[in-house]
Amino acid sequence: MRPTRDRGQNFLLDENVVGDIVEASGVGEGDRILEIGPGLGMLTEALLSRGSRVLAVELDRALAGLLVEEVASDRLKLLVGDFLTLTDRDLAAGLGTDTGGNFKVVANLPYSITSGALTRLLSMSPRPSGLTLMVQREVAERICARPPKVGILTVLVGLHGEPRIVRTVSPGSFWPQPKVESAVLQIYLRPTEDVKRRLSGLAEEQLMGIVRLGFSSRRKQLKNTLASRFTTERLSTSLSESGISPSERPERLTLDMWIRLAVALTR
Repeated sequence: MRPTRDRGQNFLLDENVVGDIVEASGVGEGDRILEIGPGLGMLTEALLSRGSRVLAVELDRALAGLLVEEVASDRLKLLVGDFLTLTDRDLAAGLGTDTGGNFKVVANLPYSITSGALTRLLSMSPRPSGLTLMVQREVAERICARPPKVGILTVLVGLHGEPRIVRTVSPGSFWPQPKVESAVLQIYLRPTEDVKRRLSGLAEEQLMGIVRLGFSSRRKQLKNTLASRFTTERLSTSLSESGISPSERPERLTLDMWIRLAVALTR
């Protein structure tokens, strides 16, 4: 079995790291787990050893066949396909949550899909109660960042939950070795109603549309990055109402500041 570079395949082979991931996730008897990109199955086996029920989503048909051969359990379901395009109904049916119940996500994410996978996970219905993910260290640090290092993922993840870095992971824990360090990222997700309440009447896409526009030229001041959509007068009034200086830069705004600004701009 040879890893495929264009799919970002770096298989986790370090038993200590696998143990830390499972421990951090809090997986226990009977828990329903969604695993994205099970690879060679080391994490899958560790999750099953805790008595959980695992839905493994694998894009690579050769790896999927290997997983079936190597990991024999009636608590493992395998779904061959692209996680980014699978429907909520497909995933819920595989997890058994179409008739109710909670689930967690535990995965060594292919690094090439990290941003897309996070966005997809946060929009799922039903949504997971928590995420424990292996990602690039740089991405994990960006998600957990505070001003003046905020990014789009910082705002998106902060809206939905509370992220923390469990531990960093060296390239030597993988085969083949990636060129960057990795990190185990855990995100406790808030109930959907809490997210809606925090949005103060905004639709999430309204907020994130303004955030993406604000970061379209990261080093520019907000009065310039938002000018392509809003008039100078509208911007000046909204920034003043939000208590934000027109010369402020997007990476210096907290989540609450972004929400205040988006509410003022869409009023």
